[in-house]
Amino acid sequence: MLRKLLLLSLLMISLTFVRCNLTAQKADKRITAILMLDRVDPSEKELQEAIDLLKKRFQKLGNPINQITVVSEEKIRVVIETAAEVEAVQKFLTTSANLEFYNTYKTEEMMPFVWAANKWLENYNPSVENPILSRISMPNFDYGAEMFQVKRSDTAQIFQYLKMPEIRALLERGKGDTKFLSGKLNPDSNMVSFYAVDTDSGIAPLDGTYVTEASLAYNAIGKPTIYITVNAEGAEIWAEMTGSAYERGSQIAIVIDDIVYSAPGVVAGPITGGRSEIAGDFTEAEAQELAVLIGSGAIPKMKLLEISSEPIK
Repeated sequence: MLRKLLLLSLLMISLTFVRCNLTAQKADKRITAILMLDRVDPSEKELQEAIDLLKKRFQKLGNPINQITVVSEEKIRVVIETAAEVEAVQKFLTTSANLEFYNTYKTEEMMPFVWAANKWLENYNPSVENPILSRISMPNFDYGAEMFQVKRSDTAQIFQYLKMPEIRALLERGKGDTKFLSGKLNPDSNMVSFYAVDTDSGIAPLDGTYVTEASLAYNAIGKPTIYITVNAEGAEIWAEMTGSAYERGSQIAIVIDDIVYSAPGVVAGPITGGRSEIAGDFTEAEAQELAVLIGSGAIPKMKLLEISSEPIK
């Protein structure tokens, strides 16, 4: 029981997805969309992989794609008959659902870097005082994974600073592969949290490619959750990551499409077995849809060029 409660507290995520049940009603519309892979000169293999993943995603949703074809070297045409709203179908066509897990750096480990970066920028442009420190708010708790918070309007500028080669050169030895990520926008405060995570040459140590199953479940109080099972290799990585976080007193960032949804701590040592539970404030339909997105595999980033709908007569 203690183990189950630990998993519930460890992987608490608040996610918001468009609610749609693709199989609830008889199809009443035909939606046609033109998509393009968001990369330069995609190969024929990459296009086919994207097509296969889209087919798998909609098959698991219970609403198979009626037609999907390559219309140029980089564009894909999708036709689907459905009862779902256009907005919902658009989200399923373009949401990558790239799930990643990272060990985080603690606030106190990164603040010397933040101060050094602020000082370097002041010297670089003396006309701007405290270019970073004037834009950030410190967490209102003692330490943790959250570096700082910024207003939504300052997010792009802070990312621009953190990506500068001269600024990254200020990272301590051993932290050169640090990746900076933002969390979800807090609609009440209009603030965004920033995190620093450890990577393996920029790659997440554990991601959705290790997931063998993602399914709808319910927690102890009857709330919809998603159970995730990873393969044997993923289970070993997860045990190592949670063990490291426990020893360091740090957190693990749970990231979907480069957004940190949660960064919980580990309070009882390594977690073994390869099963995790994602719980959040979503409906049964939303939990089911998220399980499908994760379980069917992340699709490449897609650009929606056009989408139209016509009634089925």
